[in-house]
Amino acid sequence: MLNLEFDSLLFYCTEFEPDAIRAAAQRILLSNALPTPFFCYSEFYAIEIMNYQQAGGVRIPEAIALIGYYGYPGATLLDPPLSTVDLNYRESGRIAVEILASSESWFHIPEAAVPQVMLPHQIVDRESTHIVRNKCEFRLQSLNHANRETK
Repeated sequence: MLNLEFDSLLFYCTEFEPDAIRAAAQRILLSNALPTPFFCYSEFYAIEIMNYQQAGGVRIPEAIALIGYYGYPGATLLDPPLSTVDLNYRESGRIAVEILASSESWFHIPEAAVPQVMLPHQIVDRESTHIVRNKCEFRLQSLNHANRETK
């Protein structure tokens, strides 16, 4: 156990709506607990954060690191390409088909063990997490962007 404290200022839960995601990004930028990395629930959230930040002149990865989750193939086409936690959907689908194809060996058989599979994930390091920045310059740049949005 790492015994880490949960800081609610660094955790934002939003609906998957661009306006809600941008509002959360704005609240983060205006808070005193400005994070260096943004770890997003999915690439789709990360793309909204990326668009919001870049529209305000915040450069990724010079100012913040950004990583998505799931392994969306289109993440390689972004500028910069988005780092991700790839959950290996291709392999997951292949194994699911194998399990379903062999269902006669376990389906409707009370004593049979239902197949359980644990697939490894892979962290795919791309340019969006190669952070190099001047913290003071980023803080000023971020606050200027967030303040413009509130007006």
